[in-house]
Amino acid sequence: MRQVVSHKMQHIAIFGAGLSGRAAYKRARQLGIGCVVHDDHLAMHEDIASTDWQNWQSWDWQALDALVLSPGIAHSFPAPHEVAVAAKSHGVEIISEVEFGLRTGHWGKLVVITGTNGKSTTTALTGHILKSAGLDVRVGGNLGTALCEMADNPDGVTILELSSYQLETSPSLAPDISALLNITPDHLDRHGGLDGYIEAKKIALRAVGSDGLCLLSDESEIMAGVRDWAKASLPAEIMVIGASDIAQIATDNAYLAGAHNKQNAAFASKIAQKCGVSDDDITSAIADFVGLDHRLQPVGARGDISFVNDSKATNGDASAKALGAYENIIWLAGGRAKADGLAACEPYFTHITRAHFYGECAAEFYEQAKDHMSCATHDTLDEAFDSATKSLPEAGVILLSPAAASFDQFPNFGARGRHFAALVSDYLAKDTSPSETGGQPC
Repeated sequence: MRQVVSHKMQHIAIFGAGLSGRAAYKRARQLGIGCVVHDDHLAMHEDIASTDWQNWQSWDWQALDALVLSPGIAHSFPAPHEVAVAAKSHGVEIISEVEFGLRTGHWGKLVVITGTNGKSTTTALTGHILKSAGLDVRVGGNLGTALCEMADNPDGVTILELSSYQLETSPSLAPDISALLNITPDHLDRHGGLDGYIEAKKIALRAVGSDGLCLLSDESEIMAGVRDWAKASLPAEIMVIGASDIAQIATDNAYLAGAHNKQNAAFASKIAQKCGVSDDDITSAIADFVGLDHRLQPVGARGDISFVNDSKATNGDASAKALGAYENIIWLAGGRAKADGLAACEPYFTHITRAHFYGECAAEFYEQAKDHMSCATHDTLDEAFDSATKSLPEAGVILLSPAAASFDQFPNFGARGRHFAALVSDYLAKDTSPSETGGQPC
C-alpha cells in the first residue's frame, strides 16, 4: 500500500466531459478544488455548473495546477490537440482522471490490470473472486466506474483496468500488483508506433515497488522481450503465467469459454492468491462468474444452436481467441478493419462453417477468407444476420466477433453488441415454443 495522498491543487481544468471527466469534476467540487470545463462536442452538461463551462481558449492558464485530459484526446501522437499544446506551452501538467483520483484518495491495496485483449474480463473476474471471499473491493478504471467516482477504500483492495492512454498520464501510479496480459499491435497511431505502445504498457510494471508483484503472460515474441526487460530491470517479484498455471484452471462456465479465458482466469487466480483468498474460494467464484456484456456473452439459443455476442473483439487477435473457443461456427465479422486484418484468425478458419462479412471491410475480409471457407459479403450487420440464419445446421454457434472497430455503422462496440442481441431476440421470438427457445436469456 504505497500510495501517498499529497496534492496542493487549488484549480484544475477538465477537457472532455464524458464519464471520466464528469467524475473528476464531481470529485474536485467535493474537495473544494476550482474547475473549468470544456468539451469540443458539448455546449453544456447538466452535471456541470454553467459558470464552470468555459471555452478552453479563455482559460487562465497561470491559475491552473493541472489539465485533466480525456483519454480519447491525443496529447502527443499522431498530433496533439490544441489544448494539449497550450497546456505544455504554459507549463501545466497533463494528467488523467485516474491520476487525479490517485492524488486525492486512499485506495488500499492497488491492483492494475492491462493488456491489449482480455483485461476487462480479467478485471471483472478478479473483482468477483475477491468480493465472493468477503474482501472490501472497488473495481473500475477503464472498465465501468471511474476512479474519481469511487468512495475511498483505504483498508480494502482497488482493482483498476487501465488502458495505454491512461497509463501514459498517471505518473503517481504505485500498484501493489500489476498484470500485463498480452501485447498485440493496437492504437499504434496514438503511441507513435509499436515501440511507443509497448513502452506505455510497461508503465504499469515500472510503477510496482520492490515489495510488489508483476504478472506477465508466457506468450508471443513481444511479451518475451517485455519479460526479459522486466526480469533484468525491475525490483518487484516477476511471475510468469504459463501453460501449467492455465492447466490448473478447471471450469465449464460458458462465460469463460476458450483457452484465452482460462488464461484470464489464471491471472485472476494468482492475484486473488496474493490477496489471501483460498484456492477453494477461487474455484467456487470462477464457477459462478457471470461474464461481461459483449465478451463471449451468450445471448440466446434454439435447440443446439447458440448465439454469442463478442462485439468487444475489435481486432483480429481478439476474434482469433473467440474462434478458438468454439466449433461449427457461423461467423459474423466486419466494421472498420484494424491493421492486423484477419491474420491472427487464420489458424482457426477450420472451426468456421461459413462466414458473413459486413460493413466497410467486408470485401477486404472476403478476399482474406474466400479460399478457406464459404463466405459472403453484406452491407450491414442486419443483412449479415438475416443471411446467416436462413439455413442453420442442427448444432453450432452463431458468433458475432467482428475483428474490426464498430465506427462505420455504430458509435461503439456496446451499441453494436446490443443491436446484435436485439436481432437474436427478434429471431427467437418468431417461434415461442418452449422447447425451441431455451438457453441464456436475451
